[in-house]
Amino acid sequence: MFLFGYWPIKIGPITLQEALRIIEFDVLKVEAYTGQEEGLVFLFTTKRDVGAMFTKLGQFGWKYDTMIWAGSLDQNRLQPVVFEDRLIYGLLEKADDKKILANGVRAEMIKLDFFPIVVIEEYGLQNSWVWYVKDPPVGSVLVELVDTNTGEVIEESELDVGDD
Repeated sequence: MFLFGYWPIKIGPITLQEALRIIEFDVLKVEAYTGQEEGLVFLFTTKRDVGAMFTKLGQFGWKYDTMIWAGSLDQNRLQPVVFEDRLIYGLLEKADDKKILANGVRAEMIKLDFFPIVVIEEYGLQNSWVWYVKDPPVGSVLVELVDTNTGEVIEESELDVGDD
C-alpha cells in the first residue's frame, strides 16, 4: 500500500533508490541527477517507450513529483520532448561526436552503456544516449544536433516551451 507516493513500511526517511523500487519492475531506471531536494530519473520500457520523472525530497524521504511518458522515440533523429517548462529531453543513437544545444545551451548527455549487454539489448538501447536540458528558456526554443568535430548543425527542431 502506498501513502501519497511514500513507502510506508520503512520507519524513517527513504532514499531515492528505495523510492524508485516502487516503480514497475520491467521499467529500466536511469538517474540523471539528484540534488538537495529534487532528482530526475529517466524511464525506459522494453517497448522502447521513454519517460521522465522528477522526484522530490519530502518530510519522510524521496517521493514522486511529476512524470511524463513520451512513447517511443526515434533514436536516429532529433526528436525532443517538452516536459512542462521544466525539461526538454530526447534519445539519440551514436552520439559520441555530437552535442545538443537548446538556444545555445549545451544539453547534458548520459551514455547508456553502463548496463549489462543483455539489458541494453532487451531495452533496445545499444549505443544510445539520453540527453536533457533542465529549466529551458520559456518561449521559442531552437534545439540543434551539432557535430562536435566540424561544428556543423546536423538537424534542428523548433519548440514552444511554455508555463501553461
